[in-house]
Amino acid sequence: MEQRARATNQRIGALIEMRQTSTRQALNVLIHSATRQGGLYDHDGLAVAARKGNPLTSA
Repeated sequence: MEQRARATNQRIGALIEMRQTSTRQALNVLIHSATRQGGLYDHDGLAVAARKGNPLTSA
């Protein structure tokens, strides 16, 4: 039983590590975009596209 518990814990640990890596990468993208563009939102609180400076909700 101990071996099965260890193996299960290792698998769960690996899944958590993958999720943390993915989350860390997403946060890095957001932080980089926010610092490069001066923010992710315009003065009206609308999300701003990273390159055009237009609200993401506009066509």
